[in-house]
Amino acid sequence: MAPNFADGGRCAGESDGAAPFFAAFFARHPDLFLRLCGEDLARARTRADYPERLARWVAERGVADGRAVLRRFKYYELARITVRELCTDLVPEKDAAVTLGELSFLADALLHRALDIAAADLASRCGPPRWRDEQGGEVVLRFCALGLGKLGSEELNYSSDVDLIYVFESPPPGPALVDGAGGLTPVEYFTRLAQAFGRLVGEITPEGFLYRIDLDLRPEGSRASSWCRWTCWPRTTSSGRRRGSGRHS
Repeated sequence: MAPNFADGGRCAGESDGAAPFFAAFFARHPDLFLRLCGEDLARARTRADYPERLARWVAERGVADGRAVLRRFKYYELARITVRELCTDLVPEKDAAVTLGELSFLADALLHRALDIAAADLASRCGPPRWRDEQGGEVVLRFCALGLGKLGSEELNYSSDVDLIYVFESPPPGPALVDGAGGLTPVEYFTRLAQAFGRLVGEITPEGFLYRIDLDLRPEGSRASSWCRWTCWPRTTSSGRRRGSGRHS
C-alpha cells in the first residue's frame, strides 16, 4: 500500500510520544516509517497474520543476521500496535484485550522463528537431532518451548517477560544410543539448542532485543535444569500453557 502522508504525523506523534525509542528506530529505518504510513491501521492482525508476515519479511531480507531481521520486525510491529492502541477510534478502551492478543501473537511468531533459526544453525554444525542405537536403529527426538504465564494466556503486555519451559523427548525404552548428532548426547544437544535460542532472543544488540526469557515457572523453579523431558508429546491444555515456539525434530 502506498504511504498516506496525511497519517504520517499521527503515526510519528503517537508512537514517538508513547515510546521515544521509536524515533531512533525510524531514523535508522525511514523506509519502515513510510511502510507504517501505508498500513491499514483499522484492522487488527490475527494469530495467523504474524507468522505469514514474518515469513515474507525474512524472505525479503534474508537471515544472514537473523537477530537484526527479527528485531526490526518486532519494533515495526510494536510501533503499529502502539499507534492503534493510542487511537481510541481504532481500539476503544473496552477492546484492550485485542492489544494484548496482538502482542502475544507477535511474540509467538518471533519465538517460533528464532527457534527455527537456532535449530538450523545447530543442525548445520552438529547435524540434526538423530541418533543410532546399539542395534543400528535410528532415533529421532523432538524439542519444543512451551509458553506459560501471560504469553500462554495471551495477555502479554509491552514490558512482559516471556515465561517458557523447554521440553525434549526422551529416547524410547530399548537399546542404548551410541552415536549421532555430532557425538552429543540428547541432553547435551538440546541444552545447546536451548542456550542458542536464549541468546538469539535475549541478547541486546544495536537493534534492541526480542524478549527477556523467564524459566522459573518450570516444575522445580530456578533450582532445576533449563529443560524437562517427556515420554509422550505434550498436548495444549488449559489457559496459561500452550505451545509457544513449535517443535523441532
